[in-house]
Amino acid sequence: MSADAPPAHRWIDRTADFAALVELLREVDVYGLDTEFHRERTYHAQLALLQLSWPGGVAVVDPLAVDVEPLCEVLAGPGVCLMHAASQDLEILQRICGTVPTRLFDTQVAAGFVGYTSVGLAGLVQGLLGVKLPKADRLTLQRLFPKNSEARGGVQHLCPSCFQVSDQWAPQCSRCHVEFKSAKTAMLRSLLLPGLGDWYLGHRPLAAMEMLGAFIVWCVVAVMLFGPEAKPDEGTYLVAAFLLVFSNGIDSLVTGFQAKKGQMSSDEELPSRITGPRALQPAVGLRPAG
Repeated sequence: MSADAPPAHRWIDRTADFAALVELLREVDVYGLDTEFHRERTYHAQLALLQLSWPGGVAVVDPLAVDVEPLCEVLAGPGVCLMHAASQDLEILQRICGTVPTRLFDTQVAAGFVGYTSVGLAGLVQGLLGVKLPKADRLTLQRLFPKNSEARGGVQHLCPSCFQVSDQWAPQCSRCHVEFKSAKTAMLRSLLLPGLGDWYLGHRPLAAMEMLGAFIVWCVVAVMLFGPEAKPDEGTYLVAAFLLVFSNGIDSLVTGFQAKKGQMSSDEELPSRITGPRALQPAVGLRPAG
């Protein structure tokens, strides 16, 4: 490993390890902090990942496994917290830790003061360090899950109840045995009648729009075949059949796209509350992977 290589990260998912990390960070002069969070179907953003760095070290903390409230000792300490576009992170820290960093350096704000017109993290890294961040590194945390490098597209499907990694086409969770809605069933229902598949998945507004679109197509076909001035011939019947097959097929594909975004439990509603340290409410079960 070269001297310029970044330090290997430490994965923290145990209370004792996190306590040791807090003690370490209390002694450093500067530390970096970033959060990943989930906002869908929640009033408050739910913390999903905590990333910390300090001279010579990097740690990634699973806040679904450990209580990160003790981080308040670091935030309230004399060390300078280095963040980028910190406003939403500060909101989460205030709610979970009861405080925000007493000394904060926000690189986005600083970049604006020194004349940068583009203050995105990727732009700053490229402009100041000459390093172009690959899109995969910005959108996924591929290096954190080396055991799952076979996951296609950098995404894993999680059970919405217990967060167990599952196969995309699995009928139920291998851990808690909650049944999943079937993407194939959803696609077949939409092929039969546009909107039925998304209604089955729980996407009711989308299903209503699809049903309205199907109704309009049926009205057009009805006028073509049975209108007062209709004189259908073989070509008219072919056009009508094409419209029906095309609209149903497109709707089935859209439904399949929605269904493949993640696992959905078959009890119509996803868990409204999961108690304990894993209190996260995903709309669909997705987790970054390698």
